[in-house]
Amino acid sequence: MNFEPRTENTWLKQLVGEWEFTASAPGCGDMPPGRETVRSLGGFWIVAEGTGEMPGGGTATSLLTIGYDARLGGFTGSWVGSMMPYMFVYEGTLDPAANALTLDCEGPDFAEPSESASYREIMTVIDENTRTFVSYMEAEDGTWTEIMTARYRRV
Repeated sequence: MNFEPRTENTWLKQLVGEWEFTASAPGCGDMPPGRETVRSLGGFWIVAEGTGEMPGGGTATSLLTIGYDARLGGFTGSWVGSMMPYMFVYEGTLDPAANALTLDCEGPDFAEPSESASYREIMTVIDENTRTFVSYMEAEDGTWTEIMTARYRRV
C-alpha cells in the first residue's frame, strides 16, 4: 500500500527538532529544565523523547507519540514516563486557527490512585521556535484545573 501524509500529518512536522523546555506546576513552582528530541516516523507520526531532572532529584525520561489516524478520523497517541507505571492514550483534535492540538485521555487520579481521572493536554505552536504544552485534570464538577505548563524553545 502507498499512503500519502494528510494535512494533519503535515502539521506535526513543525514539531520535529531539538527543544529545551522549562515547566511549572501550581503548588510546585518551577521544575528543572529539560530537553526533548522530536523525530518524524514516516511523515505520519512524531516520536518525542524527553529527559530532565525531577524535582527532588533523579532523571526522568518520557516518550510521546502522536499521529493522525485516517481510519479513526482524528489524532491519536500515547505518553509514558520513567517515573510512573501508567500509559496515557490520547485522542485529539486540531484547531488550525489557534495552531493548537488538544489531546484527551484517561489516567490515574493522583489524589486517589485507585480512581481514574480525565486529562486534557493542549499543545500550542506559538511560532517556529516556540510552543507550549499545558496539562489539565477534570474536577468532579466538570471544570478543568491546570496541573502543569511546559514552555519549549527550539535549540
